Amino acid sequence: LITVVIFAILLLFAQHKWRREYRLRRSLEQESMELHLQQLKNQINPHFLYNTLDSIIWMIQGGEYKGAEQMVSLLAKFFRISLSQGQDIIPLKKELEHATSYLSIQNIRFKDKFDFSVQADENLLQYLCPKLSIQPLLENAIYHGMEGIYDDGEIQISIYEKNSLIHID
Repeated sequence: LITVVIFAILLLFAQHKWRREYRLRRSLEQESMELHLQQLKNQINPHFLYNTLDSIIWMIQGGEYKGAEQMVSLLAKFFRISLSQGQDIIPLKKELEHATSYLSIQNIRFKDKFDFSVQADENLLQYLCPKLSIQPLLENAIYHGMEGIYDDGEIQISIYEKNSLIHID
């Protein structure tokens, strides 16, 4: 009987220790993920902002006032969603608006060098997702997918449900 009690106490102690280590590991993983996301945000926005502002200046100097006005409006919308009142998780609808603002700005900058389309299941747009989860993929598509291509490109965003999961292609 004493052996069983000692074994039960050791088992409870081990279980408590395992739970504490598990919570600590999860906390560290969460902090690491948040730090990585913050680093990504800090890396993306300055270059994009500088390039966009340069484009706006060139457009104004070239007398393309309507295009500059449109670009300033899109840039304001882009950063309004980027800030999202400090939220890191936003509705998919807002993330998609952010992505289309980004694509519209880049399309103006690159003189309509690509077309883009968005197809999304309206029922999925209220679900939450990490902010800035689509834009880096689009940036790669523009800078690496169109590199060395002389013809116009095409970018398609599809959001749909399959096997109870939301897919973003």
